[in-house]
Amino acid sequence: MYGGRTRFRVVPWIRISITVITAGSIAAAAYFYQQEGLTWISAFFMGFSMFGAAGIVESFSMYILLGETEIRFRETFRKTAIPKSDIVKVTWEAGCGVSLLLSDGTWAKVPDLGQNSRGLTNSIRSWLRDT
Repeated sequence: MYGGRTRFRVVPWIRISITVITAGSIAAAAYFYQQEGLTWISAFFMGFSMFGAAGIVESFSMYILLGETEIRFRETFRKTAIPKSDIVKVTWEAGCGVSLLLSDGTWAKVPDLGQNSRGLTNSIRSWLRDT
């Protein structure tokens, strides 16, 4: 059994940032609505707050899980599972993040959770070597 880290989540500072920005947007929307009624400024902040709320939900639901026989991840409200046997190699590049080369020749992008790309790549490589 692979003895390294098997679960990766969005780093806390990203979650905190999204939450603070969303709270600020809600406060601005309430302020402008109370002062001037429904204007384009208050509507903008209301819409921005809704996107922020979706961002908060997404940041708390994203993960990468290295299971016994497959890698599972969730991003953009979509789950993906790739069997360990289908992964040929894992690599990363600056600006591209971590990617998996699959046995059919296609590439699968691993979600960016704010983790160190090199460390995540090394964890996945170690997991792949484990039999």
